[in-house]
Amino acid sequence: MILRKETLWTKDFIFVSLNSFFIFMIFYSLMTVLPFFVLDELHQPEESVGLVISIFLLASVIIRPFAGRWLDSIGRKRILLLSLAIFLISTCLYFFAESYIVLLVLRFFQGIGFGLATTATGAIAADIVPESRKGQGIGYYGMFMSIAMVIGPSLGLTIIQQYSFTTLFVLCAIFAVLSLMLGIFGRVPIKTENDYKVRNQVSQNLTFRKLFEPSAIPISIAAGIFAFSYSSLSSYLSLFATEIGLKSIAGVFFIVFGLVIILSRPFTGRWFDLYGANKVIYPALIIYIIGMILLSFTDNGFLFMLTAAIIGLGYGAIVPSFQTISVQYSPSHRRGAATATFFFFFDSGFGIGAFANGIIQAKTSFQLMFFFSGLVI
Repeated sequence: MILRKETLWTKDFIFVSLNSFFIFMIFYSLMTVLPFFVLDELHQPEESVGLVISIFLLASVIIRPFAGRWLDSIGRKRILLLSLAIFLISTCLYFFAESYIVLLVLRFFQGIGFGLATTATGAIAADIVPESRKGQGIGYYGMFMSIAMVIGPSLGLTIIQQYSFTTLFVLCAIFAVLSLMLGIFGRVPIKTENDYKVRNQVSQNLTFRKLFEPSAIPISIAAGIFAFSYSSLSSYLSLFATEIGLKSIAGVFFIVFGLVIILSRPFTGRWFDLYGANKVIYPALIIYIIGMILLSFTDNGFLFMLTAAIIGLGYGAIVPSFQTISVQYSPSHRRGAATATFFFFFDSGFGIGAFANGIIQAKTSFQLMFFFSGLVI
């Protein structure tokens, strides 16, 4: 008897993946250009730039545990549409960000929408993907975020250089509208009768166990430690490239990094399903460590690009594998909480790492910071 392979590329899976793509296109393009907006348009000092980034992340971290709770109690579709509406409104309000204080309030408001939306799309994707193809499916879902990571920054910089910030804000608003449309027309899997019974029996008390999924905490802590390490690369790579005379190819680093992630996702996700998590994650961690340590010794363009490929290969296998594990062992009616738990620890690790690695770099050097980030893993 030949077993039929469960379908992965359904309309609903494509819709939720594209939804995530547009959300992250807005995220990455704005994250890249807002420092220039703060300095050139709002005429603020350089030390004001960091708060614009961190306040967005703070709002996202704060809302995630509640997002998971609401996804499992109120419902996936309602929270998704609410979050996309918040994200659309906040994106459109950038046209009126004429002062630094207004921008900070707006960033916090948008961070809430981002935290809700990314938790919702992640939980919905986990529901849609067949159990036998969970690693592969979440890997493909994550690939759409990686594509946005490659396109978003360069698109944002190109638009403000050739046109204006207003043009970029218009494009981001269009992306937000498309995201909302996909949310409206995409279907969310209908939960079983037993799932609804469990959900309706859940206590309304907001205890730790209600906000966080216990089965997802161990792997989420591991993801947070990984994010701590990765934050050194995401936050300080451009400054490091400038210091060693490779500023002109700093942007190419992230293009190579993102392309390797995109190309590797289909294979690593399939290997996860076929051979298990250990045979994917441990080699990927070793590859990532090698890449970070090599980066600390980089002094030429060839080695710079080589480390981008090595680190991208490790990153591309690690993050979706961690996310798959976070939902794989949680009850189906708690996948929203599991997804929120994962992102809470990941975002927290990233935020703490960006701050701590900055101190390490200031007290030592970029080289030692990257070396330490490799050893942390």
